[in-house]
Amino acid sequence: MKGHFCFSKMDLFPRFRQFVCNLQLIQEGEKILLGVSGGVDSMVLLDLFLRLKKEMPLDLGVGHFNHGLRGTQADSDEQFVKDYCTKHGIPFYSSRGNVAEWAQKEKRSLEEMARIFRYRFLHEIMYGNSYQKIALGHHADDQAETVLFHLIRGAGLRGISGMKPIQGVVIRPLLFATRNEIEAYANDREIPFCVDETNMDRRYARNFIRWEVLNPLKSRFGEGVVRTICRIASASAEIIPLIEREADLAFVKVVRRGPIGEILLDLSQFLQYFSIVQKAVLDRIVLQFFPDGISLKSTEYDRVLCLAFHGRSGQKTILKNKIHVFKTGSNLAFLREDGELPQEIDVKMGQWVELWNGMKFLASPYSGDSIRFSEKDPNTEYFDMERVHFPLKIRRWKRGDVFIPLGMSKPKRLKAFFIDEKISNYLRPRIPLLTDTEGKRILWVAGYRMADSVKIKDQTRSILKVQLQFFS
Repeated sequence: MKGHFCFSKMDLFPRFRQFVCNLQLIQEGEKILLGVSGGVDSMVLLDLFLRLKKEMPLDLGVGHFNHGLRGTQADSDEQFVKDYCTKHGIPFYSSRGNVAEWAQKEKRSLEEMARIFRYRFLHEIMYGNSYQKIALGHHADDQAETVLFHLIRGAGLRGISGMKPIQGVVIRPLLFATRNEIEAYANDREIPFCVDETNMDRRYARNFIRWEVLNPLKSRFGEGVVRTICRIASASAEIIPLIEREADLAFVKVVRRGPIGEILLDLSQFLQYFSIVQKAVLDRIVLQFFPDGISLKSTEYDRVLCLAFHGRSGQKTILKNKIHVFKTGSNLAFLREDGELPQEIDVKMGQWVELWNGMKFLASPYSGDSIRFSEKDPNTEYFDMERVHFPLKIRRWKRGDVFIPLGMSKPKRLKAFFIDEKISNYLRPRIPLLTDTEGKRILWVAGYRMADSVKIKDQTRSILKVQLQFFS
């Protein structure tokens, strides 16, 4: 649906140019990919960049993601943006996805899933087509809504700081302007745009905050309330770099990867930091599991810190329905779990096999000249291939399992091995066991110990290399 507004004239361009230059959001000659939905904000952003291009050399491109939520209306918006780009000679990139299906599958809100899809698409286009920056049309009202949204959710200082004008490769050149100013500019310049009627749907959290919280505040206290909230966000943002620097140093000291990819947090050191730094460290841990970015709620921080301070060994909590956090001795262990763990997985030589909890496995012939066992990664092993009985399988621990650990001559119950190695109860059913002879003989307790029966000897003629790796 096309739209227009009736406001007095207001040319944002000089302020836009000043904002971009003062913050050094872009440099001459850069390739900028603009995220354009077809709404008034993004169409104004595009118009401003087209004007800026007349004053400085820039290469522009437009990315549009169709979320598949509004049927033919969404298709119409996509065609509108494509036609506008064709008219102005701008490269146009588009994609679409079933956001609703994935939101249900991932147990996330439609808004959150749409954002993840949209950002992922824009980054793929940027890197695949040599753009340097992604420009988005967020403005001051969006910033105020973001701050209010995070306040209501109980977020900490990072949430209150809102969106940054520049965050990695993403820039937000309209954060200086209010919604009313943008709409007035669109009207004065006769910029066409689309109206997304779902923006009126108060069932969505953002829309509710806009219509039922921010707009009544503006009606009661005036338009200046948006600027006031944005100033609070800016003040909070100034403190964050200090916390980030401290958290980066703390992360290196207190966090390490465990044998099967779990993230271990050393509580003896972690608990010495201020609470605000502890939460920043937890943010970094969560980022290891959700690279697209996801923030913890205040109640989730509290649950983890309560477990750290007061929990008993073996107790756990769950974050975002996926990250399992266990108290184990003087550590907290973080593991991502996606559904039920499989009982058994076939291994194909030379092909990576996805296991569970972000692990993958590869078995392949080794053709190197020599092996430096003193420098060997614990998640890599080498076997005498002639002593391996194919096919190979990966499975989990079963009651009564035994194997002959490297350096021993007699079988040992796997449970006794776990106890001797001080392997926590939460890890035991999650450790991959490499087996041959139809899953009966254990060749490797992955990450811990191989079997003595397949060790390399002087007379070994062929070697099998096995690897365990981790991914997010």
